[in-house]
Amino acid sequence: MKRLSVLLVVLLCASCVFCASTGKLNSQNASLDMLATHFSIQEMDDSEREFWDKTVISLITITKGDPVYEWFGHSAISVEVPGSESITYNYGYFSFSDGFYVNFAMGRLYYLCDANYTRYEIMNAHYYGRTLTETPLNLTPEQKKAVVQYLVFNSTPPNNTYLYHYYADNCATRVRDIIDYATDGQFSAWAKEIKGQSYRKNNSRTLAYSLFWNWLLDFLEGDYLDNDDATLWEEMYLPHKLQQAVLDYPGDLADTVVYRTDYRSTDPRKPDFEEPQSYTLKLLLISLAFCAVLFVTYRKVPVIYKIASCSVFVFLGLAGSLLLFMMLFTTHDVTWNNENILFINPLLLVAGIMSVKAGKHRTGLRRIWLILLSAVLLLIAFKALLPGVFNQNNWSIIIPFIPIAGVNYYLFKSGRISGSEGSAGRKKKST
Repeated sequence: MKRLSVLLVVLLCASCVFCASTGKLNSQNASLDMLATHFSIQEMDDSEREFWDKTVISLITITKGDPVYEWFGHSAISVEVPGSESITYNYGYFSFSDGFYVNFAMGRLYYLCDANYTRYEIMNAHYYGRTLTETPLNLTPEQKKAVVQYLVFNSTPPNNTYLYHYYADNCATRVRDIIDYATDGQFSAWAKEIKGQSYRKNNSRTLAYSLFWNWLLDFLEGDYLDNDDATLWEEMYLPHKLQQAVLDYPGDLADTVVYRTDYRSTDPRKPDFEEPQSYTLKLLLISLAFCAVLFVTYRKVPVIYKIASCSVFVFLGLAGSLLLFMMLFTTHDVTWNNENILFINPLLLVAGIMSVKAGKHRTGLRRIWLILLSAVLLLIAFKALLPGVFNQNNWSIIIPFIPIAGVNYYLFKSGRISGSEGSAGRKKKST
């Protein structure tokens, strides 16, 4: 058992090293690559200029929905040319068919740019009680033509498929990049001069209402999210940030917001927090309460001890196994180089199963908890000594885990949970 535990730790450490050097993800039909080769602003004559001057191009912004993948809202672009109905170009389409779940698990998130009548988008937002706004963009006729030509190209197969990325290539960043090209890079030059907040801090403002999703996503996502040098440009992966930036841009890019649906006063969904949120204290209190349950029940009510320890440790072990799989075998680059795998990993799954018969496996469990406790304490030391290398902002994961590892190691080390449990039962039965 000891050799097996040491081997697992070595493999997990090697996995971290491997994932740290996996490299950069290459995206299919990457936004900037396509814009560089297919976005072109050209001169036009007066008659053509008059036509495009009457064309209206707007940024579409939709507030959060109910499913988790809609919690951050949505962005799109609408185009209304003279004599035609308004069309919305939407970079947020995906299908649950064609192997979606397998592709999603492996990090191949194939999304589509699709063209649809804007009235259908408005009807859909209205049906689900989401606020949809249009922000008309003050573009020149030449810029408008270039945007429309690019959108038509980008929404035509096979150019309409792209490899979605949560932060670098999503529905909002695609629209952001198009606006930037239309302004000849001036939009990005302005936004990159404005200090922003990291992806993790921005996420916390939306996820703070759900402790489960906040913890799980925070746990699975590595130091990719801790871009403390972020600017407003990076923050525009969020649709509402993109809309506000378009309105704030000093180049008179937009000046009005038109509400097509308005649920601001009746929307039951809780609005995002104004500032980043921390749930470390809440998790620490839960962790301490859980440790108290283990202390009280390990002798007096062993059934509760077994149920509590098994369920919690199996859950954490499954989460660690999922993280290890995503780090090693998928292109979910947000999970790579994740320090959490050092102490929340498949060993916890083993500990959860063994805790059902804790007395029988006392020696093995003591070694497992010694390894995990040592791992988390060493990680803290490394973060203090090498902050430039171990720079993941994962204290909300580390701090609540310390008492759990410490208490369990103490229980098995001190002999409070001993191997006599089984022999005592056998003696009682024989009499």
